[in-house]
Amino acid sequence: MHAAKLSALVVILMAFPIFAGDAEELMKATSSDMPDEKRIAEILKKGVDLNAVMPDGNTLAIHLFFNMLKPSPEAVRVRRMLINHGLDPNAHIRKGFMNGTSLLMLADGENAALLIAKGADPAMRAGDGSTALDFAILQKDKAKIALLEKLTPKKKAKQR
Repeated sequence: MHAAKLSALVVILMAFPIFAGDAEELMKATSSDMPDEKRIAEILKKGVDLNAVMPDGNTLAIHLFFNMLKPSPEAVRVRRMLINHGLDPNAHIRKGFMNGTSLLMLADGENAALLIAKGADPAMRAGDGSTALDFAILQKDKAKIALLEKLTPKKKAKQR
């Protein structure tokens, strides 16, 4: 993409922010390598709806999980906090190049177990047909692979 087009895109995105209020604050609090757990807890106490659909068609929960893809103990604890706050365990990307990617696919092993306990469907498929097990294999997440292999019939996994 040419620099001028990229600059124009940045201006457009800044002019039409998809997050406001508590959602914007949550995005800021989760955007670093070390999410601000105290600030996130304060915002969650206000009653923010993690299942709210943002203007891009995806839920706030999906955006927050994507914001914390880099593994860290803080991110693990914040994901657990978000899951226990009542997010939809089967939330998934509704639009975009990763259409169908679920929270379960983005979660670490510990939080994948919690999502499943809350009702997440391990057989849910992304737009490309992959499952959470496929993502775990790609990520080489041994704990998540072991958990999902027990719950996902082998024939349902995209590739081994």
